[in-house]
Amino acid sequence: MSNRCAQRVERVRLANGQSPRRPRLREADISFAAVTPRCAGFTLLEVLVALAVFSLAALALLRLQGASIATATRLDEKLLAAIVLENQAADLILQIPAPAYGTLGGSTRNARRDWRWSANVQRTPDPALQRIDLTITDSTGQQLAAQTLIRPAA
Repeated sequence: MSNRCAQRVERVRLANGQSPRRPRLREADISFAAVTPRCAGFTLLEVLVALAVFSLAALALLRLQGASIATATRLDEKLLAAIVLENQAADLILQIPAPAYGTLGGSTRNARRDWRWSANVQRTPDPALQRIDLTITDSTGQQLAAQTLIRPAA
């Protein structure tokens, strides 16, 4: 209760013959005529400001949730791409005979998604080894995973 309202209530109590030293007011002690609408609650402006602050906070939380969902989806794609990468790496390392030097590519289907892979097979300073740079891209061509492999050339 504001200071102005407290003073008005105190005057009403004194007019009713009550002692001003009572520690607390009871609802029965206050007459409804003494409490004006200004003392009774929040103004319309205060309610509108509180509503605006609350709506800004709610919008910020919704935006944060959207960003969190987008990040989770992106991580899911990267995880699946890493699994596809490991599968393709195993195929290239176990391939007999060794893959030819140059660029290889292909597509595979995993987790009901189409993935593209490309491998760049290069010579190393040691002629008995091959270097294979393997990349995995999604259907839009964005690289999601990459790995360099070393395998025997023969």
